Amino acid sequence: MVQEGRMRQKRKEWMGVVGALGLAAFLLGLFGGIYSLGMAIALSVSVWAVGATLVLALTDPPEGD
Repeated sequence: MVQEGRMRQKRKEWMGVVGALGLAAFLLGLFGGIYSLGMAIALSVSVWAVGATLVLALTDPPEGD
C-alpha cells in the first residue's frame, strides 16, 4: 500500500516533466522559429501523448498476490 502511494506521487511528478517538455517543444517552434507552427503543434502533442503513455506504463504499481 505504501509502495502504491509512492508510485502515484512519482507519476504526478513525471507528468509535470512531460508537460514541461511538450510546452518547451511548442515554444521553441512558436517563438524560436526552429520549425514551423504546424510542426510545433504536432511535436508538442506527440511528446505529451508518448510521454504520458510511458509514465503510466512505467509507474504502474506492481500487482500483489
